[in-house]
Amino acid sequence: DRLAIARVRATNDEIYTLAVVCDGVGGSESGDQAATLAITSMIAELCTQRIRVSVETIAQHLLRTADSQVRSALNGRGTTTASLFIAASTGQCAAANVGDSRVYSWSPERQLQQVSVDDTVENELKLIPGDHEALLNARGLKGRLSQAIGEEGRSVEDLRIHVFSRKDFPVGVLLGSDGLWKASRDFETVVTNSANANDVVRRTVALANWNG
Repeated sequence: DRLAIARVRATNDEIYTLAVVCDGVGGSESGDQAATLAITSMIAELCTQRIRVSVETIAQHLLRTADSQVRSALNGRGTTTASLFIAASTGQCAAANVGDSRVYSWSPERQLQQVSVDDTVENELKLIPGDHEALLNARGLKGRLSQAIGEEGRSVEDLRIHVFSRKDFPVGVLLGSDGLWKASRDFETVVTNSANANDVVRRTVALANWNG
């Protein structure tokens, strides 16, 4: 897993705050490199923004840039998930997601709600009528990613990016790889009882570490 939080003044004179979590896909030769490349390419691209467009548009552009850069550098040897949150000094903010790292909305009143949808084969099949449980089990496809950053065999335009606006997380946002949300079935309960945002972070990191 790789993460970064950056605040940059872009070429368009706008100040952006960017938070990114990338989880190199297990089983790929260079998942760690893919995660690192994805993050660095997004920060570098954000710095060069010349025109002012919506943060939703920027979020999509950053992920497509990362997808292109990782595929070009690693030729399919490494892929990664990516979850990001971006805010502009004007007050605009958005989140975006590819893979099974997640975006959650959090507030003391509304508690924790998953905003993103995991890009898994299982979730893709839910869109097709029928009972696919036997197929998933027989082929070992449960939990298998349906897409990731840097895959070979497709173009950057084929990447499906899920974008979320400020209304989806009016108070706070939590980004986490599956190293967080798979750590314990009690993850959401632990966060729900947090008194403030700092407590959310402290508890989630501690829980993931306790569970390895």
